[in-house]
Amino acid sequence: MCLDTRRGITAQLVVRYDQARVPDGCKRFVRTVRGTPAYRTRIPAQAIAAIAGGTDPAAPGALQELVAADSTEWRNGRNVLRGLLLGLDPFDVVLPAFGADWCAYIMPREDEEETEIPVHGLAAFRMPPERNRDAALPAPDPRAALENGLNTGFNMAAAWFNGQSGNAGAHVASESIAGVTLRWIHGFEPVEPAYALTRSEMIVASSPSLIRRFLSEPSRSSIVDRYHRLNPDSLPDSSQIVLVQIDRIAQIIAGRSNATESESEPSKPQPKQKRRLLELLGLVDFGAAEIRVADDHIAVRITLVTDSLGPDSEAATP
Repeated sequence: MCLDTRRGITAQLVVRYDQARVPDGCKRFVRTVRGTPAYRTRIPAQAIAAIAGGTDPAAPGALQELVAADSTEWRNGRNVLRGLLLGLDPFDVVLPAFGADWCAYIMPREDEEETEIPVHGLAAFRMPPERNRDAALPAPDPRAALENGLNTGFNMAAAWFNGQSGNAGAHVASESIAGVTLRWIHGFEPVEPAYALTRSEMIVASSPSLIRRFLSEPSRSSIVDRYHRLNPDSLPDSSQIVLVQIDRIAQIIAGRSNATESESEPSKPQPKQKRRLLELLGLVDFGAAEIRVADDHIAVRITLVTDSLGPDSEAATP
């Protein structure tokens, strides 16, 4: 373990192990979390938190060995998913079809109200190329199964919401973006779940606007750019990475607090817990965690740094 305080606080822990003493299930799962995730360069600079990873398609099978895969609840859940996935097993067929690249991030919500969730989220997963729909296939391919499962699930969710809310406002809407069909549940609250399947990826989000931006507006800068500027010694080949822009989170909390005070009691001070939280967040601007997996060790690097230029330095770069 080592500690570096030149640019803030960076702690790196290297765990070495003897493969001969590691259970086979754990060994196979560790081997699946390798590869540098290419998606991390597509995470917008405005994201307040993000995670990106490189995961081998064999990970779902290895994961089953670490959980209670023989329980009744597990079997029943898989049977339900088979019904949505055109009869394909989610762990044996569908999930292994995903590529070794994925990411997820949350963004500040531009249309927020005080009663709403202040953020939106998006996740993207690499998929295999689309099969020829005209070809005679003995069984459905994973992409067709995912399309059926997502579309059916969205329609069921819209019907459930209408039954619970007492109105008929929610329904599945769609639009085409450069040949890609985007679908979402219009009128669903407090978010409007959305998804899109491109030729090479599956994208799901809590708002269709995030998918529109992801597909049509490639980011000129990424949250990773800021991290590399703040921490040039970051692990170049990390397979899993978590990034948090703490100063942006503090801005959201402070902004919601100010809006609440101006609408209700302007003279009332902030609650003590919220003031302490903002003071604590003000100590650090950016946080990160990286994981690198090798044959005989796992390296974990945790970084907390301050940024004299501020959170918008990369976002404003042309």
